[in-house]
Formats: sequence, C-alpha cells, structure tokens
Amino acid sequence: MVSIKDRKGFLFTISTVILIIPLIYLVSFYSGASETQMDNTLNKMRCDELHYYIEDVKRDMGRSVVIFGRRAATNVIDDVVQSGVPMRGYSFNCTSMCNVDCDKFIYPENGSEAAIAELVVCGTLHGKNISNMLNNTLPGWIGRIEEEGRLMGFDANITPYEIKVIPKDAWHFAIIIYNKVKVYDREGICFYSENIINSTSNTSVIGLEDPLHLLENKKRKYILNCEDDQVLARTKAGCGVNGSGAGDGLAVLYSLDISNLNAYRNYCTGVSNSSPSGKEIEEQVFVLNHGMMGLCGGGGMCECFNASSLHSFGAFISFRNLTAAEIANCQITIPWIVGTGDLDNVNPINHGGNPDPECFEGGFIESGDCLSVLNACGEHYVIFGYGSMDINATSCYYVSDIEEYHNPQCPSVNYSNGPCFFDRLDGNLNLSEKYVNQANETFGTSLIGLESFVDIYTLYAMEQSGYDVEVSPNSTWVDYLYWQNVSGCDVVGYCKIGNYSFNMDCSHAHKYQMDTDCEQVIGCPVCADGFCSPLEDCVSCPQDCVCLGCPVFINLSTCKSCVGLNCNVSFALTVLDGTGYLLNLSVNPRINITYDGAIVLPTPVMVPVVGETGRYIHFEVNRDINKFIGGNISIKESGCPLVDDAIAYGNISSIACNY
Repeated sequence: MVSIKDRKGFLFTISTVILIIPLIYLVSFYSGASETQMDNTLNKMRCDELHYYIEDVKRDMGRSVVIFGRRAATNVIDDVVQSGVPMRGYSFNCTSMCNVDCDKFIYPENGSEAAIAELVVCGTLHGKNISNMLNNTLPGWIGRIEEEGRLMGFDANITPYEIKVIPKDAWHFAIIIYNKVKVYDREGICFYSENIINSTSNTSVIGLEDPLHLLENKKRKYILNCEDDQVLARTKAGCGVNGSGAGDGLAVLYSLDISNLNAYRNYCTGVSNSSPSGKEIEEQVFVLNHGMMGLCGGGGMCECFNASSLHSFGAFISFRNLTAAEIANCQITIPWIVGTGDLDNVNPINHGGNPDPECFEGGFIESGDCLSVLNACGEHYVIFGYGSMDINATSCYYVSDIEEYHNPQCPSVNYSNGPCFFDRLDGNLNLSEKYVNQANETFGTSLIGLESFVDIYTLYAMEQSGYDVEVSPNSTWVDYLYWQNVSGCDVVGYCKIGNYSFNMDCSHAHKYQMDTDCEQVIGCPVCADGFCSPLEDCVSCPQDCVCLGCPVFINLSTCKSCVGLNCNVSFALTVLDGTGYLLNLSVNPRINITYDGAIVLPTPVMVPVVGETGRYIHFEVNRDINKFIGGNISIKESGCPLVDDAIAYGNISSIACNY
C-alpha cells in the first residue's frame, strides 16, 4: 500500500519534470538559433575576405604589369643598342623557363611586342635569362600572390591564359594579361572558380631611349614630349612703308660693317681678299642705316641689289624711305623694305626717324642678327629670324599626324606618319599598319606615331670625327623622312649657319606653320579670329596672341574724399597680363592729369599700392569740388603692346566713388 505522503512526493516530482521539459526545450532552441546565426556571420566574413583578396589580385596585377612592362622595354632597347640589330624579325621563345603551357598560352609571336612579352612572361630574351628581370615576371608575381592566399587560408591557382602588348597612344603602350583564377577557402565555405581576370597596364615610353636614332644616326636620343611649341615664334624688328619680295640672311650694317663707299664697292664687287664670296653675300641682308651718298652712283655699285647678279645680297633694308628714283637708280630687284625708321642703336642715331611703335618691339638690330624681309598681306615686315642651329625640337618629339591632317594640303606627296615606339624598336622608318590596327581596335586611336627633328650639326661633327654617318644637306629635318632622303626646302626666317639650312618638306611645313622657299603656308592674319598667326604677335594682335609678361589690360579709376569744398582725388590703376593675372610694371607709370583746364606738371608718377601686385595710385590733393579734372595713361613695356586708358574730363563733384 502506498501512503498518502509518498503519493504527494510522486506528484511533485511529476509536476517538476513537466515544468522542466519546456524550459529545456526553450534553452535548446535558442542555443541552436544563436549558433546558426554565428555560423552565418563567420561565413559572410570569410566570403568577404575572399572577395577582397580577389580585388587585391586585380589591383596588384595592374601595378605590377606597369613595372614589368617598363623594365622589359628597357631591356629590349638595350639589346637593340648593343647588337645594332632591330627587333623586326624577333620571335617569342616559349620554353620551360616561362612556367606556362606553351601549347595553350596565347602570346605575340613576332617583333618588339613578342620580345617585351617574352621578358614579362619568362624573364628571357632570345631564350636566355635576363638578370634584371628577376622577380619582375608574371610567374614570379603569381607565385607571390598564391603564397599570400595560402597565408590567408585560401588555395589559389592562377594560370596565365594570354598576353597582349599593344600601342595605346604615341606616348604609352599597354600590356593586357588574361589569367584563369581559381580560389577556394580550405573550409569549403566560399570559392571563386574558372573566372578570367584581365588587367591592362598604361606604360609610358617618355624617358626611354629611341633605338632608331642610334641605328640611323649613331647617336643616342631619349623620347621626350615637346610639351610646349618648340618651333620658335617670329618676333618683329619693325615695319616699313614700302617693299617687295621675301628673303633672309645675316645683318650687315652699312655704317658699322662697311663704313664708306670705297669699302662698300670692294665688299659688293668682291675684288678684295676680305670681300665675301657670291654664296656668302646672298646669305646676308644689307641694312642701310646711313644716307645713300652715291651708294648706287658708280659702276659695280648696283650689282649687289640685282637678283640676277652672281654677287647680290639676300635682301635690302633702308631705315629712310627712299624715293622711286633712288630705288630705280639702285636697280633693286632683290627683296627690299624701306622707311622702317631707326631700328639699330649705332650712329647715326635716329636715321630715318622713329620706328612704328605698333611694330617695333624694343629689340634693336645688331650686326650678324638673322633678319627676314617679308612683304605680304599689304604689310612690310622686318622680322628677327633664327639661326638654323637654334632649332629646339631636335631634343624632343611630337605626335606624327600628317596623314590625317596635312598630306591633303600637298597633293603631290603622300607621306606616312612617323614610326611608333614599337616601329622604332623594329627598325621601321614608317608607321606600321599592324600597330595602327591594334591601337584602333583596342583603344580607338590611330595617332600613335612619333617624329622629331634631326640635329644636323651634331651629325656633321660626328662625320668629321670619323663616324659612319653621312649628312644630307638637302633633306627635310623631320627624322623619319630625313632617313629616307626626302627633300626639303629652306624655311623662311631661319638663316643658314655653316653649310646647312633648316629644311622642311611640304606636309610638315603645313603642320608646323612654316613658309619655305617652295611653299607659302602662312596666310594673311585676321586679328581676333582666335588664332595667333605667325605674322601676328602680342603687339599687333593681343586678342589672339598671349603676351607673356606683358600688360594687356589696364583699368584707370577715380575716387574722392572731400571736406567742405576741398577734395583729395585718387587715380587708381590696375594692370593685368593676357591671362587676367595682376602684373607689376618694370617702372612706375606716369599719368597725364588735367585740372581746371591746365596740365598738371611735372607729370605725376603713380606709386605701387603697398602689399598689392599690379596696383598703382596717385593723389591730387586740395582740389576744388566745383572744378574739373581728368586723366589718361599709356603704358609701353619693351616687346609688349601699347595699352592705355583714360578718365573723362569732368566735374569733381560728379565722381561717384568716395573713400
């Protein structure tokens, strides 16, 4: 028999169990839910790590390929330089050192692209290891990336699939690498499989050596971008009132270099040992800075002005305006200009009067200066030229684009664009269609060619020193056409130095806007058309031509401060250059002021505003408020346009500005 007490204990136990079971169930449920949530969070973090690893692979591949490409290009250049053999016939050597499946891996097969690709993939050239490519190859990079993945707990497998080496533009080439990538998390949580990752580099060729210059000229030259226009601009020496023709040469000043009629007769006729030869005198410009004084009065005196003579000047300049009879008496048929005013700084001073201030830029003619006489567009110009040794562009390169823009202006010629960087490695003298097609299909551009000017004087010095080079005096100076013996014509405004003139072919004369003896390229200037013609400058047309360092815009303003009837009147001047920046003048400007009907004397000098650039001020003190005042100012800096501004003559009381 079970007692009542025992029965109560049993019931209590049953009740307790019944209450505990749901509690155990609830605890078990929530514990399982938390564990599931924690597993999901860890999995997401792990997959994020895999994602960031893949992104790092892409970024690092791009950076690394730029380095590989530049180093590979340098090694290919060195090989061409040392062997003297271009890369035109080179073939990719796919060997066991490349660590790729040569039967499946896709690569450029021939030329400089194949050589660069082999160095990037294999670290070899001609199948031989290149020491400075160590640790700078694609397989080496893959090994480092896979090791990094292992340290992160990923099994990474990166297999090279294809490499392309393609011109991107004239200054860059691209290496495009395609890799098959498989990455697995060791716990089996995430994976990235059977995806092809590609990376495109942008490798600059600027600063690399141009091997074609060494192959053709036996001289080392490096590829630099002519960022600024290296074709020298013309500078006006002055303008005349009459003239005809165009010619240039080195200045011979009558009063300085010849001095008297007897010396002139000997100089002109060539009868003395010190007289120039006919070839030498035709490369001179005779500057008459003195009176005629029978210069053409005797026999043998006119021949130097006659173009049909074997002993004539290249051009003639007279500071004084000659009469028609004087011109006829001298039988002038060479290019000539008269009435320029005094353009030199030697005796006699001011012969011919003052030069035209709108044309004279402050630079005096000196003996031996290169001068160009140009009568065109209804104007008569004397222009400072340059010696043919002064060409700046022999040290840098331009994008070659004559096929697209300049050949059509010369119907008789059809020149190719200049060779691109890969062509120059291959030893090609013209741009190859293969490389143009690659660049156009991949990057949508065909302007990949380069051109430079040869340094003919360095070539002459090398020839004289026994180098195996031959100077071509009649060829255009554009490098790739010079090497093909394409003829050029003498560029107007560049004087022959020694035995060589600056020559340019028709297409490039149009490209660089140069007149030649064979081709008139430069049309008549139209001011304010947005183009600075070579016959314009910042003096004649500041709207089109930037006047570097010149005051172009000025503003004159007034303010007043009055006590009763007495006023102080300020004249403030603001000076700006052609780009709109404030500019200080070389000297403090003078201002012409009229007060109460009389000119203020001495002419006031404006003073700079303390602590400010391009601002000047002058005060007229104790002026009657009921009187009239006005002012004007003209500024002419050397080599710059004349600029002026004025304050209208008016009552002081009407000046709106007060200070």
